[in-house]
Amino acid sequence: MESIIHFILDMPVWLAGLLFFLFSISWPSLIIYRLRRHIPHEKHKTNNEVGGFIYAVLGVAYAVVLAFVVLVDYEEYHKAESLVFAEANAINNFQKDLHMFEEPFKSEAVREGINYAKLVVDHEWKTMNHGNRHDETDKSMERLEAVIYNYSPKTDKEKVFYPFVLGYFKNMREMRLDRLIMSTSSLPGILYFVIIVGYFITVAYTFFFSSLSVHAQITMTSLLSMSLVLIVFLIVEMDLPFSGSTAVSPEPIEFVIKNIIAAAAQAPAK
Repeated sequence: MESIIHFILDMPVWLAGLLFFLFSISWPSLIIYRLRRHIPHEKHKTNNEVGGFIYAVLGVAYAVVLAFVVLVDYEEYHKAESLVFAEANAINNFQKDLHMFEEPFKSEAVREGINYAKLVVDHEWKTMNHGNRHDETDKSMERLEAVIYNYSPKTDKEKVFYPFVLGYFKNMREMRLDRLIMSTSSLPGILYFVIIVGYFITVAYTFFFSSLSVHAQITMTSLLSMSLVLIVFLIVEMDLPFSGSTAVSPEPIEFVIKNIIAAAAQAPAK
């Protein structure tokens, strides 16, 4: 199922939306048109009264399922956004506390930290679009880890700030792992099964009803189908928070990188 989701998310959002739209109106319209050619309205309308009560229960049940899935999707998407902001803060705090250290450790750690953040924004964000990690970013994290772990604080000030630097680095590493895991975490296949089957049942049930005007019936059923498909389209687009046109942006990390570089450029003038 994940490969199908990635296939849809790789499309431009307008193209995917157009395909969903055409699908939503084509199959119900065709079936209703064929049914009305073979079953006259007078015979078909006998289902309207009894079927209406059953359809009300069916519609509520399916609406509850859709609301639950949309809520789960939104919470995961919001969690991914919050994770990126927290990761950007960890990178920023890590870089700031490094200025409390002596050379050459300070310059080496700052350089490796900036290089890592740039790789995340410029390369890893693209590989996460397909749920993959970036090898060079892995190596950059390992180099930064070696710089931090192999250093022994020398002055009293360094001994005070080293635990903070170490803590921020661990946060960066853990948040990156969480981000990579979230880039591959989609809704369980059983939920998609329920959504898709429920959609066809909900729309197909309207075929038991009949309106005096076949064009009015086709229009009403198409609008219902479009509304449901629109919600399904929203679920698909938000399912993988780091993929597709609605992917979580790396802007918080980009902002931190620009600030760090700008601060480093102004440092000699102080």
